[in-house]
Amino acid sequence: MEINTKFGILEATIPEGQKGVGIAISGGMDSATLFYMICKQIRDRKLNIPVYCYVVAYDYDRGSLYNGGLVIKHMRKEFPDIKIHAQMFVTTEAIGHIKASFAGAMYHDTLRKNKWTGTEFRLWYGLTSNPQDDSFQFQEPKEWYVTPDSARTPGKIDLRAKPRYGIGACHPFVLVDKRVIVAAVHELDLWYCFDTITNSCTNIKQYDCGECWWCQERSWATKCAVPKEDWPREGVQKLIHYGSQKDIDKLWRDGVVWTKEGYLARQELLKKLGNTVTNNT
Repeated sequence: MEINTKFGILEATIPEGQKGVGIAISGGMDSATLFYMICKQIRDRKLNIPVYCYVVAYDYDRGSLYNGGLVIKHMRKEFPDIKIHAQMFVTTEAIGHIKASFAGAMYHDTLRKNKWTGTEFRLWYGLTSNPQDDSFQFQEPKEWYVTPDSARTPGKIDLRAKPRYGIGACHPFVLVDKRVIVAAVHELDLWYCFDTITNSCTNIKQYDCGECWWCQERSWATKCAVPKEDWPREGVQKLIHYGSQKDIDKLWRDGVVWTKEGYLARQELLKKLGNTVTNNT
């Protein structure tokens, strides 16, 4: 699946012969976008395979459980015809790159239980490149913050270590930066949803500090890729902002489906699924 944006092409394609898809869910926009693209392909290509979501939370990233849960809830509502399993791991001792190790451990547990191989079932990550030009100017905050991953440095990404489509692991977004993700989300008409239910902040004292590296990266990408009228309003909670600006009915807002068209399409699909179940019994 490819999405063309003015900043580049976002591509993530499920290979043939897969018995399932595993995905590391961080609660951020990158993995949420990958999750959506995977589910859409499963439906459109009639692959009839399950998705296994792995969420890890610790120390400065405790919010990932909350936002990861919201993302999973959204996908289950948007794609009720797809089996979506969720597994969550919580620890206060792990930091940094170790998070991927815990997601990998849950993935391998699923692999063993189903007796699949690494070519039949892979673990997908939404890892993106750091900003690829000088338009991003980081202003270092006074307090401690989580530094950017050096493995995301443009031009220095080792695809042998992080293969886009490898055996056991996939990193389809590793060569594009956050602008491509945000532009694709807006193109898919998912912006009002994903900007609200996902979070990039790694500040241990606040939910959305606006000052840490990850908050600044997201703000930069938003201002580059999204029309100004859709920028989050400073000092206003996003649910209130988008609810008032877009006049979103409470019925589909509560279901985190952020367009009336999306809500009606889901209701129609649920009717068809109900009829199928009735006919089969």
